[in-house]
Amino acid sequence: MLASCVGSVSRQQFEDESQARGGGLSQDVILDALVAVADDQGADPVQLRSVSVMPSRVSLEARVPGSPEDLDAYSFGTSGQLGGDGLDGPEPVARSSTEAPLESTLFTAQAAGVRRFDEMVDAALEEADLPGGYASGATITKPDAGAGALPQTVVTVTNVRRTVTVALSPDVSILGVQR
Repeated sequence: MLASCVGSVSRQQFEDESQARGGGLSQDVILDALVAVADDQGADPVQLRSVSVMPSRVSLEARVPGSPEDLDAYSFGTSGQLGGDGLDGPEPVARSSTEAPLESTLFTAQAAGVRRFDEMVDAALEEADLPGGYASGATITKPDAGAGALPQTVVTVTNVRRTVTVALSPDVSILGVQR
């Protein structure tokens, strides 16, 4: 009986432990997703329009290599229990002719400060200052499509009574808080 030697963990215990560690959001899963997409596309760096992070799962929109206006959607999961194992996609992303030119909304992981994502989550948790709060999700986008605009990471911090969103720059500076 392996279970008696190792022990078993209920889903609720797993979620409680994940929340105690900040919510289970990790830059490692983002970096793993980016490597998988780069391998799939044969392009490095991957040109991104958006990244959505949930515990053990990342969804992203990436420019189709060699195309000035086409995007593909990918999802990447590290746990079958929490949303898949490995890379899913690409799926074409429909775009409207009224949207800003794609080039103005694209960014790379380096420009977004993805290697500082864990620091961003920690800063958001501290700024939100919610008792029992945990990071339930995050998005990375370039909200200002103007030239020279930087990507922003928005972390959602939640507890049983409230939700606070904290926007951060790639250098982990707080840009705004919604309580």
